[in-house]
Amino acid sequence: MKKVVVLLSCSFLFAPHYNHALDTDVSNKGCCDAKQLQEDKVIMLSEELFYAIDRADKESVEKLVECGADVNSITQDGATPLMFAIAKCSMGCDTFSIIEHLLHNNANPHATVSIDEKTYNVSEFSSLCAERCKIIHQECEKKLEALSATQPQNPEELSVIKRASDKWRSIHETMLVIKELLERE
Repeated sequence: MKKVVVLLSCSFLFAPHYNHALDTDVSNKGCCDAKQLQEDKVIMLSEELFYAIDRADKESVEKLVECGADVNSITQDGATPLMFAIAKCSMGCDTFSIIEHLLHNNANPHATVSIDEKTYNVSEFSSLCAERCKIIHQECEKKLEALSATQPQNPEELSVIKRASDKWRSIHETMLVIKELLERE
């Protein structure tokens, strides 16, 4: 199977043709360029898939996958839509249902990506993201303790840090659920 590599930086150039491509079945055109047109359509849809994930737009992700976006396409950096959705989730975006949808539609949970000259599979990448969330949560807790000891009279600042700490704890817990989900695949 041919790998689809997407160029995210120029995806917006295809936007005017986006709806037309979704409605066009190029496989039955009968012309010599039909295969190339079909490949171009898959590439365009796959690029848009990354943008839909970036927006945490599950409806668009579902439509793009239904229309032929390659759930195992890769960016120039080697990331797949699944990895991108995991990374977005680790930053607080609500992409958990997108991750489930990608896995349900045969996204490869064993794909690998290289970061800082080390190769990670999707599960390891998820663990790396989870660890990052855990560290941020711990730093928030340390800041909360320090402020409580030195400035207990500033409830507004304490409240902001407490909310941040709770958010990062929640994201970390979600990342652990994703890791478990990936390990079952």
